[in-house]
Parts: sequence; structure tokens; C-alpha cells
Amino acid sequence: MIRILVLLLVSYFNCLANAETICGTGTAYKMDYKYCIHKNQNSQDVLHYLHGHGGSEKNWGEQEVNKNIRKHWTAAGKEVPNVIAFSFGTKWLLTEVPQSGGVSRYYAYINKILPDLEAKLGSFTGRRMLMGESMGGINSTLIMERAGNLFERVAINCPAITAIGPHASDREVEAYIQRHQPYVSRFYVMYMQQWGQQEFPTQADWEHHAPLDVGRTSPVLPQNIYVSCGNKDQFGFIEGAEKFAEIAASRGRNVIWVPIEGGGHCSINSKAVSEFLMP
Repeated sequence: MIRILVLLLVSYFNCLANAETICGTGTAYKMDYKYCIHKNQNSQDVLHYLHGHGGSEKNWGEQEVNKNIRKHWTAAGKEVPNVIAFSFGTKWLLTEVPQSGGVSRYYAYINKILPDLEAKLGSFTGRRMLMGESMGGINSTLIMERAGNLFERVAINCPAITAIGPHASDREVEAYIQRHQPYVSRFYVMYMQQWGQQEFPTQADWEHHAPLDVGRTSPVLPQNIYVSCGNKDQFGFIEGAEKFAEIAASRGRNVIWVPIEGGGHCSINSKAVSEFLMP
């Protein structure tokens, strides 16, 4: 027993010795961002992590669910990947809608921020992966529908994928709320609609990005996709998440669909997602 304890302690301190976290700020096309890079010299994989609404680039290191994901990897004898956590702030979407400087957040991220942050990490020869929750889930979806070929696998937890658009009629919104009674929050749904109108000012903007529609035709969806959502999500995101999983599966992708029984927003099955991302 003592021998096992000693071995575990040695393994733990070896992990610490090979781990390093670097946080900082940057600017791309006049857009400021923050990042935290969690290095593990024993891994050649890199996981890009996108946080949820109200969160930050520090969520990967601080949130309990992410700590549990790392614990599952360690318990299985697997190396935690290098993790790049990035943020434009507490509320943002990676759309192709131009910002005040004339460049979209999506363009800035894919063409400038992602390669710059990977350069800070250094060269890696393993898998490039992507994971996000809630707002980070739809951001990950927007990425994989446009540049999914960059990633070996993508995990989206409680993704903010809606079955109605931000410019839906009052009747459509009411029908959506009724479909998800009694657990849906009318306040949350109306907030979702108002924010959506800010991010997608016109119906054409929405149609260009609508995850369910784009998912049906995108030629670059990654081969391996994990989708999970609580079946009592207060935004009603369970509907959009399940539909997206069905669409991706119908396109021949390897989809793991994990509905969380009784789970609200944002319930995450740390064991299931860790197993999906595990080498």
C-alpha cells in the first residue's frame, strides 16, 4: 500500500514538473483578447478550449468540471494534452459578421489568433482538438462547420444551438417555449433572442451562420464529434443539440450523443467527454 502511494506521489510530482501555465493578452485586427496556455511537455496533443457565457480564459484551470476531466485522464494513466484557452471577453460569438474594424471575430481567430497561440506553445506532432461549453459550444460549432478539417475531434457541451433563429416571430418563440415546458426559462429564451439579434443583425446574417442549416451542407465537419446537453436545459438547447448530433451522424461522422438525464444548463458528463478526448 505504501509502495503504491509513493508511486502515485512520484507520478503526480513528475506531472507538475512537466506542466507550465502561461497567461497573457494579445491584439488581432484591433480586437483585444486574453489567453492561458497550459503546457504539458509529456504530450504532443493540443486542445483548444472555449469558455461559456460570463466565463474567461481561466475557466479551464479553475472550473471544477474541467478539473474532473483532468482527473479522469490521470486516473486512466493518460497524459493531459496541452491546452490553449482563449477569450474575447465574457460574451462573444465567432461569427463572420464584420466588427468595427471591418474584420470578423471568426477571421481574426482562425487566421491570426489560433496560429499565434500555437506558436507560443511550440511545435506539436499529435492531435489538434477543440472543446467548448454553452457559448463556447456554439463557437466550437461555428468553427467546425467552417474549419473542421483542422481538428481531429471536437466536443461540444450544452452548446447554445437554437432550433429557432433570433429573428423568429413571436408565435415561433412561444411555440419553442411551450415545447420545453416546464423546465425552460422564458427570461433565458428572451435574453437568447435579444443577444442573437445583436450578433446576427439581419435574417441573412443568421441564415449564413445557422448551425443546423450549415451543418447539413458543410464539407469540412470533423470526423469525430461529441455532443452533450442536459434534457432539462433552461434555454431549451437540448433540441438544437440533439438535432445537430443527428445531422452530423447522417453526414457519416462518428458522433457520440450524450443526453444528461435531468440535467439543466450547463450539465457536463466529465467522464464521457474525457474518454472521448483521451488518446
